[in-house]
Amino acid sequence: MINRPRLKTASDRVPHNCPTGLLCASHLNTIKSSLHTAALSGSYVAPLLLTLLLLTGCNSSLWTSQSALAIVSQDDTSLRLQGDFNSAYYIFDSTESITVVLIEGPEDNPTQAAAIRMMWQPKAGLTPVNPDATNATIQYIVFANRRTDEGYYKEVGVYSGAGFLHLDSSPGDSRLNASLWQADLVLADRSDRFKDLLGQSTLRGSFTAERDSVKVQQLLKRLNLQVSERLGYPRLVGEQASDVVATKLP
Repeated sequence: MINRPRLKTASDRVPHNCPTGLLCASHLNTIKSSLHTAALSGSYVAPLLLTLLLLTGCNSSLWTSQSALAIVSQDDTSLRLQGDFNSAYYIFDSTESITVVLIEGPEDNPTQAAAIRMMWQPKAGLTPVNPDATNATIQYIVFANRRTDEGYYKEVGVYSGAGFLHLDSSPGDSRLNASLWQADLVLADRSDRFKDLLGQSTLRGSFTAERDSVKVQQLLKRLNLQVSERLGYPRLVGEQASDVVATKLP
């Protein structure tokens, strides 16, 4: 049996200082973090999660950080998962090799994470405008905790795919601004009790990442350990592994 958390009522969710009657960004993160874990572990249906994630108020935007990605199911667009990343770092090897790591939640105990590897750099006037073009591989990781009569389980799902990463700043800058367009994702790996409610999905969003090669390596190493521990076998994350090879256009 799943120990289902109590659904918060409207009065629980909406703070008294929100004149619009909707959630402001400062209160949304707490509810979103608990609901996304519950939804993916089977405790809530995803449409409920979508409804709450679309609420905004107090003159605040849903995108509460500079780094946010959203996954939308291609089978049912009412099924959605958002990652609002509070830690974002990147490493720049050359003009054709960039690795980005995004973390939601504590770095040592994240709720979601993304590792993005850019394989070639778009150039103005030379890069073909093609909706099917890809230049980056993505691994999107969802951590979910589930309690049953048998015990407490730490679950994980690893979604992999490819998409188009557009740079809004120059590689090598202290901060990298970039947007991810229409990346296709599928569940590539999961722990035994992880429930995939999204199926084949589309990922998009933008991020601002700080350049820090040491931090990227540290986070990738930690993610490798965390994912492998929950899966029960080794699983590489980030620049050392990819399930989908990005297409390098001429």
